[in-house]
Amino acid sequence: LLPLVDIRASEVSVIGACTATYQIDFTIEQANDPDGSVVSYDWDFDDGSAHSNSSTTVSHTFPVPGVYDVKLRVTDNEGAIGVDSLRITLTAHHPPTAAFTLPADSVAVNQTVHFDASASSDIDGGIVTYIWNFGDGTISSPQQHSGA
Repeated sequence: LLPLVDIRASEVSVIGACTATYQIDFTIEQANDPDGSVVSYDWDFDDGSAHSNSSTTVSHTFPVPGVYDVKLRVTDNEGAIGVDSLRITLTAHHPPTAAFTLPADSVAVNQTVHFDASASSDIDGGIVTYIWNFGDGTISSPQQHSGA
């Protein structure tokens, strides 16, 4: 008979900073052989690395975002192999880019100035909040702001 194996992950879908590495913890929920014993545990993390370990928990750090099909292959004392796999999806989140325009390079004291942040962008989503801090205690949150 084939050995039985069942694995779980601490997370199967992660959104993180675009410069981050991603550490995922894996747990062997079940690894047994109904007619013998399991003699080897071989992990394939689908990123060019593999690991042999009989511990019930394994941590792995993925270096870049992507979709990884992680597999645990267990072999019993008669050479029969059982396999379980999980798909792990790691997505990078890029921060938005703030940009704004002014109608003139210089303004007179108490002159109303229109600030426009519509040139700001976010490549993997939409901008949900704008916060203007003018350094004088004035804070505003619309995409465009006019003030003296």
